Amino acid sequence: MANDRARRWWGRAAGSLTGLAAAGGAASGTNYIHSPLIGVSVAAAGALVGFPAGLAWDRRAERLARQRQWDNLFTDGPGPGPGGHGSPDSAWYWLAPWLAVVPFETRRRRYAAAVHQWCAARLPGRVWRLSGGPGSGKTRLAIEIARALREDERQPWTVGWARPGRGAAGVELAAGWDRPTLIVVDDADARDDLGELLAALDRAAGPQTVRLLLVARDFGDWWTAVQQPLPTAVDLAGHGTRLGPIAEDAPGQRVAAKQALAWYAAKLGTDPSGPRLTGITAGTPLILLHAAALAAAHRPGPIDVTDAVAELLAEERAVWRTHAARQGLDEYPQVTTDVLRDLLAFTMLTGARTAADTHRLVPLVPGLHDAGPELVDRLNAWLHLYDRFTGYWTRPRLPGVIAEHLTADALAGNTDLAAAVALTAATDEHATRILTFLGHAATHATTAAAATTTLLDADPERLIPLAVRTARRGHHHMDRAIADAVDRHAPGWSAAQGLRDLLPQELNVLTHTQIATARACARTAPTDADRATALTLLADLHSRSGRSDEAITNAAEAVATWRNLAEADPATHRPNLAGALIALSEARRQAGHFTESVTIAVQAVAAWRTLAEAEPAVHRQHLAKALSSLAGAYRQAGRIDDAITTGAEAVALRRDLATTGSGVHRAHLAEALVTLAEASRLAGRFAEAISSAGEAASIHRDLAVTNPAPHRPSLANALTTVADAMRLAGMHGEAVANANEAVIIWRPIAAADPAVHRSHLANALTALADAQTAAGRYGEAVINATEAATAWRDLAALGSIAHQAALANGLTSLAHAQSLAHRLPEAVASATDAVAAWRPLAAADPTAYETHFATALVMLAHTRRLVGRHEEAIAAATEAVDLYDSHPEWDQANKTAAEEIIRLCS
Repeated sequence: MANDRARRWWGRAAGSLTGLAAAGGAASGTNYIHSPLIGVSVAAAGALVGFPAGLAWDRRAERLARQRQWDNLFTDGPGPGPGGHGSPDSAWYWLAPWLAVVPFETRRRRYAAAVHQWCAARLPGRVWRLSGGPGSGKTRLAIEIARALREDERQPWTVGWARPGRGAAGVELAAGWDRPTLIVVDDADARDDLGELLAALDRAAGPQTVRLLLVARDFGDWWTAVQQPLPTAVDLAGHGTRLGPIAEDAPGQRVAAKQALAWYAAKLGTDPSGPRLTGITAGTPLILLHAAALAAAHRPGPIDVTDAVAELLAEERAVWRTHAARQGLDEYPQVTTDVLRDLLAFTMLTGARTAADTHRLVPLVPGLHDAGPELVDRLNAWLHLYDRFTGYWTRPRLPGVIAEHLTADALAGNTDLAAAVALTAATDEHATRILTFLGHAATHATTAAAATTTLLDADPERLIPLAVRTARRGHHHMDRAIADAVDRHAPGWSAAQGLRDLLPQELNVLTHTQIATARACARTAPTDADRATALTLLADLHSRSGRSDEAITNAAEAVATWRNLAEADPATHRPNLAGALIALSEARRQAGHFTESVTIAVQAVAAWRTLAEAEPAVHRQHLAKALSSLAGAYRQAGRIDDAITTGAEAVALRRDLATTGSGVHRAHLAEALVTLAEASRLAGRFAEAISSAGEAASIHRDLAVTNPAPHRPSLANALTTVADAMRLAGMHGEAVANANEAVIIWRPIAAADPAVHRSHLANALTALADAQTAAGRYGEAVINATEAATAWRDLAALGSIAHQAALANGLTSLAHAQSLAHRLPEAVASATDAVAAWRPLAAADPTAYETHFATALVMLAHTRRLVGRHEEAIAAATEAVDLYDSHPEWDQANKTAAEEIIRLCS
């Protein structure tokens, strides 16, 4: 390794310099000199012999000074510093990426090579973003990148991991010499100094010899916020690597897990042939594959990857007791295993840089309040079972996913421990670091929400706003926990308004917190206008989250209030009334009340058109929103031509507004394009639908690069619309690809917040199943259509008409796939359920639903004929024919099919 070579070089060079270097090194307390800073080959070192002693001494002193500066600002890697290594007794020890028990994955070498090429060839851009979910292997990849650059034979690079809070100074130091330097910023989303670091990079003069590798779980809202105040000259070209699972499919994942098992078994001296690893899917992250392999190497028998962390934790608790006995902790009855767990979690969150800090902090842990100096010293020795963060006397470093699971388990419901953590988080910076840690945990640990809630309860007035800021930086899995805290602590008007100001403008981000905050604003509003404003927002939010009944109630009250206010002061309040009408129209549409939705949206469009004529610069965007809403209502009410005309006007307005280049206006244009595409598809204008939805997908894909939270869901919606249109246009392969991408996007989003997003996943699954059926992939279609139907059954049980219609549609798709897969009894059952679901909907709103009901009847007749139930088939087909006869304007292809079924069964 580079540092080993440095030590060997220094040993030889010391003799050439008549012992001065060795003496100086001892005097400075430096054990060795890092080769990147010395930067001198063995041959060059020999050439120093004969230099004037003063010159050699001056240069050496300068290098030592730089070395001390470097060590103060950087570490050589993510691993622990001198004396910070843990014990191999720990079941978790071998998972540390810097130990490299499992060799670097061949599949990942292309990622390391891309960054190496970017650095070595001085390609454009000074920042590379490395992202990936928890335990995806980001740190290991960064280590491999550093190794390759340090060992580059053409020009070795200096590589250092920036210490927290010192990144800007590090950039300035590195810019002061002519050696190329890569600065690695780990956990970049948790760094408060990143903006200063990037600004320092902008100030760095000369050629691009300093580059940044930023490592984070994602680059979402927080990254956008960091860049906003930067000078436009900062070259943040869009280089990036996003790590997913180690293999593309479940079989490849299983191979990777078996290879890891062999390496861990070899390290531990166990037999790798007996254990079996189960539960591995295409989406299993690398850390869980390795955790399961390590657990399997420890004991025989099958190991399920979903239980791997719990398996290792169970083993670790036994290690804790053994190590505690070695430290004499069995003499202290208060030091239970749970207390040791809480101590570990507490010190990971807080940390102590000195022995004195440790003696001050440890007695804050519940159960250790009376701990004297001797017990604290023994507990600190016990904590040395684990690696420590560089620069800390006490702060254990565990693999991220393991640490987050353990800490969430310890904090959840533990009010005393939460109070201790809140007490030590005296600064906003420290509290934000702790909340960020819990935000990371929320992506995979089931107890993280309860842990976050418990912590926020300890100091709600201070911590809830910090939690909102943290969540906005990309930790959206904290949403429900923050919302629960807001509801429970009922902030007053000023506090609620303060939270409202912290929340994003996009209503599909932190939806639960936005709802809780809007509810608090409505509850505490000092005036009718303030309450109506909050209720209008609340209605929009409830509509987006599928809570249409509440949305209707809130929007109706807001409309009534604004009507009264507008009578007294029309100039001020007519825009507010028009906005509330749109909210009410959307709520009615989401509830399946399409005729009422159209009526209300027409009123809103008329109001906004008048306002836009008077003040186009102010109100054209609101008119465009109202037109899109009306187009959507027309489409779902079955008035397709009206939907296309209105949707086209909305797109034209949005396109004009988007010429400013604003990301907000571009996003609104994309939404209008999707609305138009859906209407075009229903009109049989498939090429236009594909073009409009494809343009929308391109816009959202572009916006999602820097702001994924609001735009990846919108991208998935656009892809679903594209897929449906492509399927109907006969582009079956492309339809499957687009629908599959939509499902991939929705799965983690829906898993994190099923109440809001499960319907979107079900919609994408239905589109995928339909595309697979059209492509002849019947078995896959049945699997996806079954999952969609299950989701729609659960959602329809809540009473929403829209969800009942989606269930009926999903059942029709499932019956079609099942019939083609020759699963005929199941197909008959699904078609029967579809007809039963469509019948009351068609009776209540024939304009919107009767054509779907007729299609389901034809499907039922078809499946009954296939199983020999001819009389029942004729009955269903006859009912369908009667419907088509009464609607000659419908596409008559299904009527022909129904008549053929009657002929075959007669």
